[in-house]
Amino acid sequence: MYRGTADSIYFVGDYNDWELQDKMIKLPNMDLWYITKVFPENSRFDYKYVIDGNWITDPLNKNVTAGGAGNNSTLIMPKYKSEYDEIIAANVPRGRHVIRTGWIRLSYIGVSWGSLTSIYLAVCAPGQFSRVLSQSGPFWPKNWLIFDLVGETVTPQIKFCLQTGTIQDTEEINDAMVNILTAKGYKADYL
Repeated sequence: MYRGTADSIYFVGDYNDWELQDKMIKLPNMDLWYITKVFPENSRFDYKYVIDGNWITDPLNKNVTAGGAGNNSTLIMPKYKSEYDEIIAANVPRGRHVIRTGWIRLSYIGVSWGSLTSIYLAVCAPGQFSRVLSQSGPFWPKNWLIFDLVGETVTPQIKFCLQTGTIQDTEEINDAMVNILTAKGYKADYL
């Protein structure tokens, strides 16, 4: 829901690749807009409102996450479970990266655009990292250049782990990345 004066309002986010396809409906004689959507109970995703072409965060949602194009509002469904509690329970010292057992030591972890960076740094700076975790990597910038870079380099001592989110909007391109990595001799797990 959104309350305010506008000619058009769209609800956009990770769940629909940030496309202007989910137009909100205005209640007659009111400045109240709504849309009905169904999401998995364990999902978490970023979103914004696009009001007459202006992208804004939800003024009533205090959950805000930094994104590739500024801050986004974050929707956290009731059964979403973060790995943060597991990391804290493992008593890992600050500054160390741990996601799964065995993924310590010279690791680089990236989420969304950070995934692109983590894979780029790993293949362009061989010997600096032995493990890379990429979560929901968007590999399309610069005409899929990262696929070419991975295809041209071989440093098989790097182990990769790729993951996609609950909405799985990056699943197809992450499948393609795993195929390229394994074809070049890298060890690549896909969760």
